[in-house]
Amino acid sequence: MFAREQGRMFLSIIIGNTSPTKKESFTTTSVRSNGCILEISSQYPKGKARQNSRFTSISFNCSSNLMAILDQNGFVFILDLLNEMYWQVPLSGFCSFIKFLDFSPRELLVCDENNSVLFVNVDEGFAVRELKGHLYPVKFISSTNDKNHLMTSSLYETIIWDLDTNTQKHKLFLAKKIAIKLITFLPYSNNILACFQDDSLTVWSFNTFDCMHQFIPNDWRGHHLKSIAFTRDGKIMAIGGVDTYMTLFHMETWSLYKRIPLPIQISHVKYSTFLDNKVREFFCLYKYHTSSIPHSWITRFLSL
Repeated sequence: MFAREQGRMFLSIIIGNTSPTKKESFTTTSVRSNGCILEISSQYPKGKARQNSRFTSISFNCSSNLMAILDQNGFVFILDLLNEMYWQVPLSGFCSFIKFLDFSPRELLVCDENNSVLFVNVDEGFAVRELKGHLYPVKFISSTNDKNHLMTSSLYETIIWDLDTNTQKHKLFLAKKIAIKLITFLPYSNNILACFQDDSLTVWSFNTFDCMHQFIPNDWRGHHLKSIAFTRDGKIMAIGGVDTYMTLFHMETWSLYKRIPLPIQISHVKYSTFLDNKVREFFCLYKYHTSSIPHSWITRFLSL
């Protein structure tokens, strides 16, 4: 359902109200003064028991034209931002995490209830391959630029896969007191960046696994880092969390670039991504708080 409210454009997805893969249309608007183009929320059909349904995972495909959204009940939706269509992906069983494959615009990586990673066609909903080996639910997925390796990680284990053979190349186990908060391949270099519970960021060489650099969290200590994003050329890194700022770094010099203040109502950035190499074109999922709408999770396209 698409509507306009108090000058804002938003899309309300009715859970279970449309047949899987049936495409529905929506409309966007020009960028407003606050940078908002489209707000997205989900709800259950009238007559069904009222349930909270917040978004837990969001991913853009490599062209930034498709956006996948996962809610807390395991439903997956695709928004085609170019053609202004959306639909539900028909999955069997519960889904705990999603991410678009970096080099295949119509394949979505899905972590199922057995902790396996499925490669799912977003138009038809069928799995084209499966990776098994995790003991805990997958929280992070990243691929190398050469398309040969995929890294999947839970809080306590990381597996690097050889995609040519669908076999495990490396596997790392961590003690539960050293849980991973975030881990990813860096764009272009294929080096590995990880964030741990103390919010420190460490960069390792993918070839040797030697430590290359460590970011000490002086600028964000105590703000509980939740999100890391990179421009497509890998030159700028943006981090966010329980903070009213986004902190940006130059990755070529490992130096602080700038601190960007966010609107006062934003208290918690959960997910963010650059839509292209321009630092000012940004998307984030954040916690929005006002006296009338306390602690609501909202998705927005922002201009920084």
